[in-house]
Amino acid sequence: MKRINKEEWVQLENPQNHGSEPFVSISPLSMYFNAEGVIKFKLENKKSVSIFQSLDQMKCKLIFHDDEPAGSYKLKDGASHSKNCHGKRVACKKLIDSNRRLQKISHSSREDRIIPISQDDDGNILINCAPCFEHSIPVDDIRSIDIDQIGIYRCLDVERDVLYIGSGKIRNRVMTAKQNIDGVEYVEFSIIHDRNDAFYWEGVHLDAYIEKHGRKPYYNKILPPITNIDSLEVIDV
Repeated sequence: MKRINKEEWVQLENPQNHGSEPFVSISPLSMYFNAEGVIKFKLENKKSVSIFQSLDQMKCKLIFHDDEPAGSYKLKDGASHSKNCHGKRVACKKLIDSNRRLQKISHSSREDRIIPISQDDDGNILINCAPCFEHSIPVDDIRSIDIDQIGIYRCLDVERDVLYIGSGKIRNRVMTAKQNIDGVEYVEFSIIHDRNDAFYWEGVHLDAYIEKHGRKPYYNKILPPITNIDSLEVIDV
């Protein structure tokens, strides 16, 4: 919420209004590219898309075509509020079902199905199939986060090495972590509206860290695991 006068008015923001940023929305049946993404990435006249995924299923790369080569998915016009350009939709239920990240997102709350999209150096669209700690702030700024904001977070030292990965109400959890972990300088986080989903994605990133480094982050090893999510959210520190 944004204050325009600290004594009189507070804006009640619409969480479904994503402004003019390009994004893809994942449903159980399809991917939908909003009108802003279609315009920015010049997809108006594209007929199909080839979809590739990383081996860990954490990212997808999309290559769009002027024709319909073998193995590609056909693009269709989708509904849009834009007067000048429609969004694009691709029916890809089998692909979504085969990717456990996309499948999880497709059955999340409506606002959590929205994923920002970007481009690589070759102009292909990239989709992160999991919350990826896309927000970063100095730990001293943690009070700028709304007290009720839920998500996943990781605490980093001055060299941006990961000290701890967790989930819950971000502000309270990071304040607690700061008291128990030496050397926290930065916090990276993703907002996730459902507590159980946040706990799930925490596990995904812990598993990915263990696979890469052969161990948990240092303080995930020495601090006791959190087993009762509700107990994290009681006290405003």
